[in-house]
Amino acid sequence: TTTTRYWPAGCSDDKPVMFYAYVDDQDSFDAAWFAYGMTQFTNFKVNANVAEQKDFLYAVVPASSGPVQLEFKHALYQLAYKAKCTNENLRVVIDGVTICNVEDTNSFMLGNSSGLEWSTWEYPNVGDADFLVEFDPVTLDETNVNTVKTLTSPNSENALLLVPFCNTNQGTWNPATEKLTETTDAYFLVKCAIANVSGTDEIMLWGEKNSDGTYATKEIAIPIPGDHLVSYAPGIQFIYTFVFGQGNGGYNPDNGAPVLAPVEWGDFTIKDFELGPNNNMNN
Repeated sequence: TTTTRYWPAGCSDDKPVMFYAYVDDQDSFDAAWFAYGMTQFTNFKVNANVAEQKDFLYAVVPASSGPVQLEFKHALYQLAYKAKCTNENLRVVIDGVTICNVEDTNSFMLGNSSGLEWSTWEYPNVGDADFLVEFDPVTLDETNVNTVKTLTSPNSENALLLVPFCNTNQGTWNPATEKLTETTDAYFLVKCAIANVSGTDEIMLWGEKNSDGTYATKEIAIPIPGDHLVSYAPGIQFIYTFVFGQGNGGYNPDNGAPVLAPVEWGDFTIKDFELGPNNNMNN
């Protein structure tokens, strides 16, 4: 706009004019209010449809003598998955991952200073929401043994954008002592089919093989180990790698019995936020 604007009377270094800005394409919060030098977005809720999730960006900056430069930050965190198989006699086909018992709704506060130390989520605690990501089948077998394969990435529409929360207060689900339907701990459900392969022989261990050569997957439950319980901070990308063929970690979600093909954890990576098709910065 070309309309002339004026500074409020009494502005000084110790009482600066603050500029606030946000980008949220989906109107994901109930209301926004301003009081006592702070702005709050009440009950921001993540879209349950992962393909339709959009980034939530914000900026807070004091006025200066020149043009106001708004540096936008990411209020959400990214979650991505990878997988590999270490056993050449196993064939694993994966076409979906659900993360369970995470936060999906919270209120976000913009403080009176730029930076994450003043702009934060109100109650970053445990949650009870589930988020399913489905993708084209990814096959792990003797042709790519020990090769890490990408299941989801920020460069695709199936990258998760979630409300930060802290699962360090959660424990690790123990299938031997606790039913999956009763746990409050975060865990994964991996949709996969698993076969024992030797030459041309193939014996299904989990899931089924269809007459057309495709695979019908079933969910296995995988607890999040204690050393992977973290505080999911805004503006950060977290990558989980599922490793098939060693360890002991895949369980039947119906009865807690171990699945024949064990699963353990590979590298758990924390890295910078990456832009993708669902990031508002690209618009």
